Amino acid sequence: PHTANMVMVMSSRTVITALLALSSCYSSRVSAQPYVDCDILTYYSSLPNAPLNTARNDMHALIKSTHRDQLPYSSSSYGDVWDALIAVDSDASGQNVKLVYKDVFVPAMPYDSGTCQYWNREHLWPKSHGVGTSGKDNTDLHHLRPADCNVNSARNNLYFGACGTVAPSSQCTSPAHSEAAFDTEKDSATFLPPADRRGDIARAILYMDLRYDGDEGSTTL
Repeated sequence: PHTANMVMVMSSRTVITALLALSSCYSSRVSAQPYVDCDILTYYSSLPNAPLNTARNDMHALIKSTHRDQLPYSSSSYGDVWDALIAVDSDASGQNVKLVYKDVFVPAMPYDSGTCQYWNREHLWPKSHGVGTSGKDNTDLHHLRPADCNVNSARNNLYFGACGTVAPSSQCTSPAHSEAAFDTEKDSATFLPPADRRGDIARAILYMDLRYDGDEGSTTL
């Protein structure tokens, strides 16, 4: 039920399968290079059935057991969530990051230090909907994205979905914020991301729902 509420856009099951395999196959904390002992063709070999026919509990156990790293959310040394987002959400130059709801690139440095002048970090699955504050779910890069600070605040903890899905259509504002992408919208219950980010967000939410169930220390999702 949480997944159905958190996101109302669907994505390809085959793409999701690839995403889950790749989720545990990258090596260093801020590197896009895969581990030498992991590839997508063998990742699911321990499952009793083909990936698209496996039981939910089996898929959860697999992606949990192959989760290798937990990043520090913030650190004075290299290798925290800030560094990782710059590594994985940057353009070819590595000098700019793409903001998830604004859908534009901005300089990677500096990032926000609490003043809301620069980009900050968005939890696609909000902490108020179950993510812990110190466990792997809090710093899992699958649901963390660079975001415009003001648009991030406008999304707050709203569920993803089109205007009028829950609240009256008369409440709809589009774009969702003056600094958000033109094809965003929001009302008192839902927030619709830019069209070209909806698939990524849907896959991230499905991954989080499969990966976490509150059965390990410091996680509450």
